[in-house]
Amino acid sequence: MIKHFFLIFLSVSCLGILNTYGQSAKVIRNKYEYARQLIKQQKYVAAEVVLEDLLKNNDKNLIKPNTLYLHAVAAYHNKEVSKATLSLETILQKHNKWEKANDARFFLATIASEEQAYTRICELLSPVAEGELTPEMHLLYETALQHLSAEELVALQEKFPKNKLLGKSALHAVLLSPEDVMSKTAMEKLIKQYGGNEQAIYEDYLNSGRKSSYNVAVFFPFFQEKTDPQNLRISNEFVYDIYKGMLLAEKQLLKEGIEINLLPFDTQRDTSIVKEILENPDMKGVDLIVGPLYGETLGMVKNYSNKTQTPMVNPISMNSLVFKDADYSFLLSSSYETLGEKLASYHHAQRDTAKAYIIYGASSREKAMAKTYLDTYDSLGDTVAVYSEYDYANRGFITAQEDLRALEMDDSTGVALDSTSAHVFISLTREAPSRTALGALQSLNAKAPVYVPDTWLEYNQLGYDLLESGEVNIVAPNYTKENSRNARMFEEEFLDTYFDTPDKYAYQGFETVYFFGKMLQEHGKKFYLKLSSLPPQEGYLYPQHDYRNSQDNQYIPIVRFIDGQLEVITIAEGEDIDVEEEEK
Repeated sequence: MIKHFFLIFLSVSCLGILNTYGQSAKVIRNKYEYARQLIKQQKYVAAEVVLEDLLKNNDKNLIKPNTLYLHAVAAYHNKEVSKATLSLETILQKHNKWEKANDARFFLATIASEEQAYTRICELLSPVAEGELTPEMHLLYETALQHLSAEELVALQEKFPKNKLLGKSALHAVLLSPEDVMSKTAMEKLIKQYGGNEQAIYEDYLNSGRKSSYNVAVFFPFFQEKTDPQNLRISNEFVYDIYKGMLLAEKQLLKEGIEINLLPFDTQRDTSIVKEILENPDMKGVDLIVGPLYGETLGMVKNYSNKTQTPMVNPISMNSLVFKDADYSFLLSSSYETLGEKLASYHHAQRDTAKAYIIYGASSREKAMAKTYLDTYDSLGDTVAVYSEYDYANRGFITAQEDLRALEMDDSTGVALDSTSAHVFISLTREAPSRTALGALQSLNAKAPVYVPDTWLEYNQLGYDLLESGEVNIVAPNYTKENSRNARMFEEEFLDTYFDTPDKYAYQGFETVYFFGKMLQEHGKKFYLKLSSLPPQEGYLYPQHDYRNSQDNQYIPIVRFIDGQLEVITIAEGEDIDVEEEEK
């Protein structure tokens, strides 16, 4: 870039101004032309000697800025950057009306770019009128602006208030900044100048609650006076596993320049203690609540969240009661109802297995998944052939066989009694009933695809080999990208820190703090104003987070064991899943 620019300068004759100088002017002209030719021949040392003689003996000649510029060229190529800089700065200080002063600015800015002095670049190029910026100048200027903080851009904008490119860059940076870097009056002025009619941008900025760091209160039943993840209560170990993951997420976010402060509070599953915590003055500075984990204290915290508009998130629950009548409450995972709805919509789209056979258990979560599935499927105009509660203790196996008899394969014809396409959803979350229900289906030699909740992955007596051989599809809202680089890094960090391997609770704890910590940084304490309209967001360990028009994750992968590995058979919106790439 510099060489090209120098050649352009050297190709222009600047000697017409010497016509009135007589004999002395002729000497100056000859020396100047000689130096110019030396530079074109890349004889920079000789050129510098001639130019320094000119500068020393002809202080008032009208060729002075040209001489200074050529001297800067020679000195620069002789690796005397300080000399080059001094000559160029002299041009700007004493000859700022020179018609090629902007060339000197660009030369200085280019030198500054080699030193990554981005503020210096902007100080040099900001006075240049937008119409006078060459493409090379514009590129260098824009690149430098992108490296400056909001504070630096605001300071420059105040110094050069007429620069449109700088003003827009400053406005954009301020609106994205987590800190208040300028007064309300100055912001309104900037919006008026460069924000067009988008006054809503400023209102959003004021209302976002953005800060330089965020406080996250952890409402867990630690049952200890002092939270120490190294000192575990075995009966309550999962709580500490969640918290261990959260601590590692806090550390990871700090590496990415996001400061999250975890503030643990021991709820002890006691409403009186939770009441004291909520009245603690420290809660006034809290930007997000993680927890509580149990229903006894949920109502109190939801009321506090509604009253103070403090967002809260449950890292492990799938119960929609967490966000019922609570505008600021979220689940990291999907609710049971969302699971049933999304699975039904998935099968509706498939069409090749349209008829549904639904077996469900007696628990509220099993019924919630099945009922939402039934209602959604009915509303879509699809057929539910069987909708039956599974009574494990009372002839459950026999009853399931009877309910699913139409799917029995006739060995002589190779066709099921019900020859129409179908699928089975087994909404059971306890191991013994799940095992016998699957056994009943397999005893019929049924070939219809089977879908089950991801609790089946935790069963001890229903091995992964049986799930693979039975081609069982697992609806897994808490699926993590186990073969990804991020997952491997997390597992290594967890092992190095805690001398143990992470379980699902550690993964959920990490992902909760990481994802919602990112939301805090990007959108402020009131991130919930944006979350419902954001496109699906990629997680650190989770494939996606999709909260469009919802308070629970709408992205639910369906996975299956293939050659001993869990593989995703659905594709989340906006994501092209490549199994081989995931394993790299």
